[in-house]
Amino acid sequence: MKRIMNKVAVDTICFTVNPKHHIRIMDYPTSWALRSDETADWHEGNVVFDGDLMKRNYDCAKIFASEVYGVKAFYSAPLQENILLFKICMAEDRY
Repeated sequence: MKRIMNKVAVDTICFTVNPKHHIRIMDYPTSWALRSDETADWHEGNVVFDGDLMKRNYDCAKIFASEVYGVKAFYSAPLQENILLFKICMAEDRY
């Protein structure tokens, strides 16, 4: 039996997601701002990635290596599709 790690990266979860599924990664300046955002679509964070995994490039490597603090599916009425939202805080990541 494998041990489940405490810190899971965005990339680890994205291995199980369809590459054409729309994802949005929200970055917060501090962990306090991250924990206090109770909005439905987590719009208080800064969008650092928005699109499907096929649009991912080398510049996104640090974003996808960040620790996940929350994952949620959200239905976007303007886009008329489900979006997979990720909460990260790159300012407090330890490499």
